[in-house]
Amino acid sequence: MFVAMLSIIMVGGSYCPLSPRDPRNRLQHLLQQNQSDCILVDSTTENKFEENNITLLNTRGMIGKQEIADENHLDQLSSIESKSDTIAFVIFTSGSTGTSKAVQITHHNLWNCMFSFESLGIITKYENVIQMAQCIFDVM
Repeated sequence: MFVAMLSIIMVGGSYCPLSPRDPRNRLQHLLQQNQSDCILVDSTTENKFEENNITLLNTRGMIGKQEIADENHLDQLSSIESKSDTIAFVIFTSGSTGTSKAVQITHHNLWNCMFSFESLGIITKYENVIQMAQCIFDVM
């Protein structure tokens, strides 16, 4: 899933991580609020979204497919520019007040956060970082 999230950001898109542990009604509410076009699922999560009129893309079925990793199409990706004011990802608050609220993080916000980590010496471009939290948890 991490590769999919990074790929979405790199082509200027936006994503909203959802937890498969959440109840179905919460997931439905978040999808309605977010107005998603498609959902990346795997074999353990696709049954949670079957009733939606949203395109489901099963990441398990994509792994190892030659047409996805075909080098002939890589030049098309290099011309994609993401604008700093477009949304990189959306996270939702826990809903402790009764309703989850969407928080939109722009590509500019994401870049500033990463630049701050580097300029403060927290991480450098030569280091690898591992996140132990779920992908829905905003560690920034």
